[in-house]
Amino acid sequence: MFFALIGLALLVTAGLMLDSHRRTWAERRAQLGEDRDKQAQLDWRNGSAEYRRRMQASGTVAVLGLLFGARDFIPALPLAMAIYLLLLVAGCLWVLVLAMLDAWAGMVRMSQATSGQEAARARLEHELTKARERAEQEATD
Repeated sequence: MFFALIGLALLVTAGLMLDSHRRTWAERRAQLGEDRDKQAQLDWRNGSAEYRRRMQASGTVAVLGLLFGARDFIPALPLAMAIYLLLLVAGCLWVLVLAMLDAWAGMVRMSQATSGQEAARARLEHELTKARERAEQEATD
């Protein structure tokens, strides 16, 4: 009974996660709209890859919930238990790999955005310095 409750909790959680990811992606798609400039295409590609990773992870959590719920139906034979445990471990590892990929992709995206902002800031500071120099030069003339 304990494993069935854990399985049910995992299934409910996975369902909520799947719905949340679907809604978030629909909102993001609407925000990106029909823009097809280079940045919008990059955002679209990153967003769709993130959506696929998160949907796969949520689906795997649902499968793990089903596996936990099916624990009482697994025969107490060593081979059956070994296969069952192997499936559980493989599912958990797959969710872990997807989570690590998602975190890594987020870090890469943030570092790219930060470097772009730093470059823009440097350009603006350079333009501001030039403008101040011109203003000082005009004031002395």
